[in-house]
Amino acid sequence: EKHEAPILSIEFSPDDTFIVTTSADSTIALWELKSGRLYRVFKQHKKAVTCCSFSSIDTHILASGSEDHLVMLWNIKLGRRVARFEAHENTVTACTFSPDGKCLATASKDCTIKLYDIVPGSGQYINGKYLCLEGHEGPIHSAQFSPDGILLATCSDDRTIRLWNRVSGKITSILTDPYNPVIQCRFSGDGGEIASCSGKCVRVWNTMLCEIVNILEGYHTEMVTTIAFSADGKIATGSTDRTICIWEAEKTALKSTPLHVSKSAVRACCFSRSGKYLSSGGDDN
Repeated sequence: EKHEAPILSIEFSPDDTFIVTTSADSTIALWELKSGRLYRVFKQHKKAVTCCSFSSIDTHILASGSEDHLVMLWNIKLGRRVARFEAHENTVTACTFSPDGKCLATASKDCTIKLYDIVPGSGQYINGKYLCLEGHEGPIHSAQFSPDGILLATCSDDRTIRLWNRVSGKITSILTDPYNPVIQCRFSGDGGEIASCSGKCVRVWNTMLCEIVNILEGYHTEMVTTIAFSADGKIATGSTDRTICIWEAEKTALKSTPLHVSKSAVRACCFSRSGKYLSSGGDDN
C-alpha cells in the first residue's frame, strides 16, 4: 500500500505510535509505526496536501494544509474531520501548532502567515479569529514555532528567514540567505539555532545573534529540500539527489555516510520524538 503521487510531508505522532504522510494525491495516510500497517486514510482535501502537524497537547488532533487553500483539523482517534476553513488565497505550504497547543500557524504562497487561536471543546476548534502576519515578499515555504513558543520562524522565496513574536505579530529578526530562496527552516531542540536549506547546502544560524555559525555542504549534489533536528542535536537533510545526510549539529562532519534512501527526490524527513527513528518520503510515493 502506498500513495499514488509524491509524498510531500511526514510527521510522527507525539507518542511515536503513528507516522502520518501527506501526498500530491490529495490524501493523508496514517501508518502504524511498529507494524508499518496503513491504519487510516483521510480524503477530504481536493488537491495536493502539502503539510501537516500534530498538536502536542491534544495529541489526537492533526492539522493539514493543501493546494486547495484549505486547512483541516482531524481527530485521528475518531477518524473524522473536526474543522475546515479557507485559510489563504493560495496554496497552504505550512501549518504548525505552538508547543502549548493554543495556537495554529499557517503559511502560504500568498506571502502571508496567519495565527489562529485553538479553542478545545468548541466543536470546531477554530473560532475564526486570526492574526495576519505580512512582510515576506515571496511565497512562504515553511513555518515552525520555537520550543518555548515565543517565536515563529518562516522562510520564503525572498531569501529571508523571518522571526515573528507570536503575541504581537511583529518581526523581531530577519536572516538573509546570501544567494537562494530558502526552502525550509527548523529550530534546534533548545531553540538556540535555526537550520535553513537553500540550494545544495544548509546554513545553521545562531537565533539570538542572527549570524551564520555553520554551513553544511559538500555532500548533496542537488537541491536540499528538507531538514530535521533530532532530540540529541543531529541534523538530517534530504535532497532531490535522492539521498539523506545526517550531520553533527556542532561541526560540519557527517555523522554517517549519505544514505541512498530513494529512487527519486526526497521531499520530507522527520525524526521521531524519541530520536530513535528517521522517516523520509518523496517522489517515489
